[in-house]
Amino acid sequence: MPCGMENMKTLVTSAAIAALAAGSAQAGGLDRSGQFLGDLFADGNVLKFSYGKVMPSIGGADNGVIPSTEGTYDSVAGDYTRMGLSLKADVNEALSFALILDEPFGSDVAYPVPSVTNALGGLTTEVNSQATTLVGRYKFGNGFSVHAGLRSQSIEGNIILSGDAFGGSPAYQLQTSKATETGYLVGAAYERPDIALRVALTYNSAIDYKVSSTEIIGGAISMPGYELQTSTPESINLEFQTGVAANTLVFGSIRYAKWGDFAVPQSTREIPILGGNVPGNNLASIDDSTSYNIGVARRFTDQFAGSVSITYEAKGDDLVSPLSPTNGLIGISIGGAYDVSDQITISGGINYTKVGDATGAPGTPPTPVATFSDNSVVGVGFSVAYKF
Repeated sequence: MPCGMENMKTLVTSAAIAALAAGSAQAGGLDRSGQFLGDLFADGNVLKFSYGKVMPSIGGADNGVIPSTEGTYDSVAGDYTRMGLSLKADVNEALSFALILDEPFGSDVAYPVPSVTNALGGLTTEVNSQATTLVGRYKFGNGFSVHAGLRSQSIEGNIILSGDAFGGSPAYQLQTSKATETGYLVGAAYERPDIALRVALTYNSAIDYKVSSTEIIGGAISMPGYELQTSTPESINLEFQTGVAANTLVFGSIRYAKWGDFAVPQSTREIPILGGNVPGNNLASIDDSTSYNIGVARRFTDQFAGSVSITYEAKGDDLVSPLSPTNGLIGISIGGAYDVSDQITISGGINYTKVGDATGAPGTPPTPVATFSDNSVVGVGFSVAYKF
């Protein structure tokens, strides 16, 4: 088995990436993959497949703002899986590229319908996305490099407003078709291979959509062919790592996502919200988010390295959309990587995240109707990398 400096960097970095991937399980609004570019910086030619499962435990209860409501809501957020595929290849010593397939954004929320009068029972949202990113990298030979690429991304979703907070069950439904649009990314990096140092900064553009949609109000189609305009947020990722001792690496990331510009608008038609007919509400409102991750990875044998990291996201506005009923988080991830052979590395990680208490507040202006507390998320995942 290889046991030199190059293998140490590769093996320990794989363990660090496993922890980073697990740690992005519940960060930043609808973020799922984090759009990190660690695979672009892999040594040599690498094909990698990854799979993860995220298991939220999120619940809450009506707070009595709406008279006579006393519903409780268990298991609001559903389990979901994440899959990814990447191919990184060198063209020559200076030029390389990566093709990355991932599922960057999503939401799976479904409020159960209690047997009592309730504010949010039956409220549902399902948002799915897929992205294909082609990014090239050019090394200048002095440790500095630049990278840039294009991202083709599709989204689709379904939202149901239901419960007394929305005037009925169901009061409103929005169904969208799949829409695909293109954005871009640009960035730069600095490396010192002798100490496994790398700092990479990447800007991801917002991607704007015009999505063919159908609005259903009170069980009847009200607005077929409605063109919903929405976007996924622009973001900035800072990824870093450096050797600090023999066989030991410190790593981390900072991700800022501009969710404040995100909206899922209704049409201009009036629909019932909190007992009154209110035109043109946004169905979801999410604060900008900044997620931090810091950790350490260490090679224990020629074939195995492990890692541990902490993820943190500060709380935002106390009032949140019931479609994303958490506020801030702190989590711990444990990762590991094992060299099966010179060509194959298996990595895996597990994450436990304590998500912050939140107050669900639909409507414009938002009205608090339910509280969510003592919730958490568990994420697990693995990847298989083949060097060729």
